[in-house]
Amino acid sequence: MRALTFCRHHPSTDHRYSTTSYSSSCLDCDAGTYSNQTAAFSCSSCPLGRFSAQVGRTSDCQICAAGKYMESKGATACDDCPVGKHLVDDGIIAS
Repeated sequence: MRALTFCRHHPSTDHRYSTTSYSSSCLDCDAGTYSNQTAAFSCSSCPLGRFSAQVGRTSDCQICAAGKYMESKGATACDDCPVGKHLVDDGIIAS
């Protein structure tokens, strides 16, 4: 995680964060992270069982589909089940 300070609220910068005090602009969250708050100090990592390939995500990360899983936070994609195994539910955390 980056060490961050304050991002002034501005309507055009909702759901972003700033790396400098009283910055006039904010940065998009990286893939694998999101921010669903204005004036954010940082972006949150996608939780286990979710992912985001999108930069600047403003809502919770996507759930891994059936047949895929994720066992680490901050994922940009889900892993396929290995040969000989399967998952029938969405959002599985680990195999």
